[in-house]
Amino acid sequence: MTKLEERIKSLLEKYDLKTIKQLSPRQNSVLISTPQQILFHDSSLVAPILEDKAAVSLGCFYEYLTAGIHGGKPCKPIHFRLNTELLLIDGYAKTLQLLPSEGLGIDEDDEEIVTRFKAKPDIYDELTGTYYESKGLVLSNDCNLTSEQIRTYKALQTINQKEKINFVIHRHSLPGIKSKWRGTLSDLVKSLSDKTVYSIVFPFSIALALYGHDNVNSELVESFYIPGDRHGPARYAAVKDKVMDRLFLEPDKVIEELNLNPKNYSYEVFRSPEKYQIILDLFPPGEPVIHEMNSYPIMIIKQKNHDKWVRKFVRDYLKELGVNDIPF
Repeated sequence: MTKLEERIKSLLEKYDLKTIKQLSPRQNSVLISTPQQILFHDSSLVAPILEDKAAVSLGCFYEYLTAGIHGGKPCKPIHFRLNTELLLIDGYAKTLQLLPSEGLGIDEDDEEIVTRFKAKPDIYDELTGTYYESKGLVLSNDCNLTSEQIRTYKALQTINQKEKINFVIHRHSLPGIKSKWRGTLSDLVKSLSDKTVYSIVFPFSIALALYGHDNVNSELVESFYIPGDRHGPARYAAVKDKVMDRLFLEPDKVIEELNLNPKNYSYEVFRSPEKYQIILDLFPPGEPVIHEMNSYPIMIIKQKNHDKWVRKFVRDYLKELGVNDIPF
């Protein structure tokens, strides 16, 4: 048995897929059809795809899987600005000002630049009012949270306080996609369908705590910086590979180490739907290709009282923006 096989076995032995409850998918299958093929760089089912396109296709695969199982549709970018004076009306944001989707069209020296945002959630579920950020990571890779991503989601949460933001991390055992992938889009989807090991769903409050865990000696997160833009150097918080495993196996302990109260969350493990179908109906036209997902465990962590958490979050965020007279 290889080290990877041993690791997968140790990850899965805690949860018996035969006994844990199956999660009812929001969609009966995932259909990747012609109108959506642009997300796959116009790859056909039979032509080989290069490493860079394979990495993009992997991300798209997991976005559609997230929508299929948890609900929602791919989300277009949301352009908006914050007006902190109007934020205080009734304690809820009344300031959503949509900007042209073609671009912000603003001057780099504009003093209002810090109040303008472009949010890019992967999925939005209108039925439950939930945004999803989906990530597909091979076992052994860290999970990167970026300063721009966190900055934007903080603003989005502030203007949409009743909405929820969830992160969905899919872990798979298909190494080398970015460096040595060889095969077609259909091959890639088949491999990911077979080699998805587990996934974790957790709320924005945990993503914030992970990103903010900036202790130099932290065993959870490692920070690094790259040259940034008008907002300053870009910080990456790399949530360590084994920490993602621990969040899957013992989420309450990790949450406590993040200085959060584990009792403020609920934890439930499901198994993904058996023989869940991924249907590829792309160019060139022909018979759809169907792949069935292997069943895998899903750890779902929920915020017990979103309203209570979000009010405190908004108060803290407004103070961060320099607003001191907060009436709630």
